Amino acid sequence: MRIARVGVLLILGYPRNFSGYKDWEVREARLLLRDGKVFLKVSFLKGWKEPEVKEGLAVDVNMAEVVVGKDDEKCFRIPTRLEDAHHYKSLAESLQKKYEKRWKENERILSRIRSYHKKARDVLEDSARKVGEWVVKVTNSLNASSSFLEDLNNLI
Repeated sequence: MRIARVGVLLILGYPRNFSGYKDWEVREARLLLRDGKVFLKVSFLKGWKEPEVKEGLAVDVNMAEVVVGKDDEKCFRIPTRLEDAHHYKSLAESLQKKYEKRWKENERILSRIRSYHKKARDVLEDSARKVGEWVVKVTNSLNASSSFLEDLNNLI
C-alpha cells in the first residue's frame, strides 16, 4: 500500500481480537504517524439496546450526603466530602483576595493557591469514585435493576 508522505507500507496482519468486532459498525479510521511508525486507529460502534427497567432506586445528591433508597424504610445515607472541597476552594479564594495583585507574581503564594485547588480536586474525584461504588453496592444489595438520578443541570 502506498501512502503520501509515508511511502510504501506492508500490512502485516490484523489484531487477534478483530473477529469479535466483525458485526460492529465501522465509524472512523485514522492513520497516525508516530516516531516513524504508522498506526491505523479504527473506531467501531456496537448496536445497543436499552435495558428493561424492572425495579429501581432513587438517588438524591445533596451537599452533605447522597441518599439512596426505594422508600422511607429502605433508605441509605452515604456521606460526601463536598464540604471539604468547598473549604479548600474558599481557602484558595481567600488567599487571592488577601493578596489581590501579588498572588500572580509571587511563586510561594501561587503554589499555595494551586495546592488548595489540587486538594479540592483530589477530594472531589475521590469522593465521586467512592460514592459511585457505594451506590452500585446498595443497588445490588437491594436487588434493583437500575437507579434513577435527579437532573443536576442548571442548578445555579
